[in-house]
Order: sequence, then structure tokens, then C-alpha cells
Amino acid sequence: MYEQTVKTLSGDRLVKDYFLRQDGRVVAHQQCVFRVLSESRGNGLLQECGFRFTGLAVSDNGVEADDRGQ
Repeated sequence: MYEQTVKTLSGDRLVKDYFLRQDGRVVAHQQCVFRVLSESRGNGLLQECGFRFTGLAVSDNGVEADDRGQ
């Protein structure tokens, strides 16, 4: 069984835990800490690294990168 939990650490940080359970016991676990950035800060970081944000498109199975401008 797959399980995912999300917790807020502070105003700008999230912790996501991913668990895989078999017969009631955890057989795999991964923890990721994320910092949430404002859209303007995220776009600024992309530009500093030579990238640009072109948008997102939502598909039937999730979010995919939008190919506008390519």
C-alpha cells in the first residue's frame, strides 16, 4: 500500500513523507523537504539560470509542462 503525508514546517517549508507498506509494515520510506517560493521569486531564479517559465497545462493524469513558444 502506498501512503503520502504532507506537513507544514514553517511559513515557507513543507515536508512530504512517502511510504510503501506491505503486510502492515513499512518496506520503503522517503522524506523530502520543500521550500515554497512566490511566483515572482521562482521566475527570477529561472531567469538567473538562463531559463524562462512558459506556463503549465493540466492533463487528465496530472500537470505537464506547456510547450507554448517552442
